[in-house]
Amino acid sequence: METQVSQTQTTPTVAPPNPPSVTYAGFWKRVAASLLDGLFIFMPFLVIDILFSTVLFLFFPLKSNPAMRTINNELVQVLNSILYILYFAYTESSSMQATYGKKVMKIIVTDAEGKRLTFMHALGRELS
Repeated sequence: METQVSQTQTTPTVAPPNPPSVTYAGFWKRVAASLLDGLFIFMPFLVIDILFSTVLFLFFPLKSNPAMRTINNELVQVLNSILYILYFAYTESSSMQATYGKKVMKIIVTDAEGKRLTFMHALGRELS
């Protein structure tokens, strides 16, 4: 009598690459970084707003046309939004890998593999 031994083929499993050891920043640390960023960007934004509003006022007097006041406010908001997005995208993709508030709180921003973000990746994160 012959016996048949069944052999099962096993596929060798490949271990995934070791992810970098990551410690995520906690909620309050992130809040503190956000507040610090607000302080860091408040003064430059205020100066830019004043300059921008002054230039608009020189070319389009607000007193003579109330609609211009609304347009001025809207343009300042759009400018602030663009600068805000660019601030975060630029600083998080820089060699510092953090905004100034995050740097003070010792938080760095990386991609899923622990690498520095490209500017376009950081910009995409800000726009999403």
